[in-house]
Amino acid sequence: MVDGVPHSIEFRNGITRPFVRNGKFTTDDVKLQKAIEEDVSYGRQFVLITPVGNSPAKPVDTGEVFDPIENDSDSIQKAKRFLVEKYPNKVKISQLTNKEKVLEAAKNLNISFPKLN
Repeated sequence: MVDGVPHSIEFRNGITRPFVRNGKFTTDDVKLQKAIEEDVSYGRQFVLITPVGNSPAKPVDTGEVFDPIENDSDSIQKAKRFLVEKYPNKVKISQLTNKEKVLEAAKNLNISFPKLN
């Protein structure tokens, strides 16, 4: 609710199949952004990526720390498949366009592929 007026927002471009890609909502309305940040679901179901205007809000650190995993994949295709299947909410197949991007995604998830190096 902004200034006593209910607002409906829509997260766009999200999909659930064949993998999950979260939708995004963009606004440059500082009052609406502040109302969203005060919602009980803020930080759990949705987070702030980039603050606008004079908003004091900071992006939410989800605090996710991944246990180290060493995977025995011996090809980029196998490594890519492992990442997408194990972390469908974190890794999108469309992001893994080359070896460097696969290894970067793995590093962000604390995964190593020693047979690829």
